[in-house]
Amino acid sequence: LASGKHVVSNDFLKDPRTEPWREAARTAGIGASAAFPFRAGGEFVGTLNLYASEPEYFSAKELDTLDTLAKDISYGLDNLDRIQQLSTESKVIESSPVVLFRWRASEGWPVEFVSQNVRQWGYSAAGLMSGRIKFEQMVHPDDLLRIQQEMENYTRDRASEFTQIYRIVTNSGATRWVQDNTLIERNVDGVINFYQGTLTDITESKIADETIQSYVKKLESAVLGTAAAVSQMVELRDPYTAGHERRVGMLAAAIAAEMGLDENVQKGLQIAGAVHDVGKIVVPAEILTKPGRLSAAELALIQEHAEQGYSVLKDVEFPWPVAEVARQHHERLDGSGYPRGLKGDDILLEARIIAVADVVEAMSSNRPYRPTKGITLALEEIEKGAGRLFDTMAVAACLKLFREKGYTLPE
Repeated sequence: LASGKHVVSNDFLKDPRTEPWREAARTAGIGASAAFPFRAGGEFVGTLNLYASEPEYFSAKELDTLDTLAKDISYGLDNLDRIQQLSTESKVIESSPVVLFRWRASEGWPVEFVSQNVRQWGYSAAGLMSGRIKFEQMVHPDDLLRIQQEMENYTRDRASEFTQIYRIVTNSGATRWVQDNTLIERNVDGVINFYQGTLTDITESKIADETIQSYVKKLESAVLGTAAAVSQMVELRDPYTAGHERRVGMLAAAIAAEMGLDENVQKGLQIAGAVHDVGKIVVPAEILTKPGRLSAAELALIQEHAEQGYSVLKDVEFPWPVAEVARQHHERLDGSGYPRGLKGDDILLEARIIAVADVVEAMSSNRPYRPTKGITLALEEIEKGAGRLFDTMAVAACLKLFREKGYTLPE
């Protein structure tokens, strides 16, 4: 093992190297010995040990033959290791949802290599690699144009790898969702030789995601329904403002969209708008519907609705700051608002947007104490207060909606 070549003792009982084992050899009737090293995986891992009863047994011919035998056994051991490794790899691949692919960069994406577990989709590796079946034939026809365009974009942008999600059609006609993680292999001139990577079947997780999204939509619908019910409860006590909260919520969501805020913020504003005046349930109905000018005491009582709305909503676990928006929707940038006289950025952005929508809707609608002032005056009002009373960006977005994009308040 140390020398990597055979070691022979043709007179075991006289060889000085064998003295420690001489008596044992005499008892066993050993006259000569030879040891031949075995290799496996490039390393010496064991020996073939042979013993003869008579001295001078191992001639050059026998040694040559036995050297060859030892090398053959080493080769066999290597092959056994490789076979075992391939068998293990095959079992791992066969049980994996991940299919290995390599496509040539030419029309139809001919398959250079595909792992055998492509049979999970009813195709054979031989059929794909022979060209009888081109990879594009596996792609769902409704997704083919999209992924072709995406690949062209990635190629144009000189991407080295990319990920796509699309559907494939199995040999039996079923549809499966896959995630395609692809590496682009280029030659020294930058020309694409191959696309290679993995296809992972994600159908079950895709279905689970769609189910979750369905539940989320149902939950959002339930929340909207609850908000609408709360809004209608307020309207029963103040019929002159029927639809006010719903319209404020819709306008606020439209303003947020125009400002480039994401859909989640827009949904939150729609909910917050629908319940921002819920605190009015504590205000006597005769004050809410009084046709004349309010006294200072009556006005102060109405102004309490912002704080009362917060008290009603604060323990409801909305995914948006609905309670705080109800509390702040009458605050103004210069601190002249109520109930806490907040200024500038101390007022939530959502509350600043609701404030703009609230003023526009209120001025555009009839009230017990005055007829509608019309949308033109309402827009002029927020325009005059931009940067002083109202958020500049929210005002600009609202003005653009009405003056340039033809937005109208729903009936």
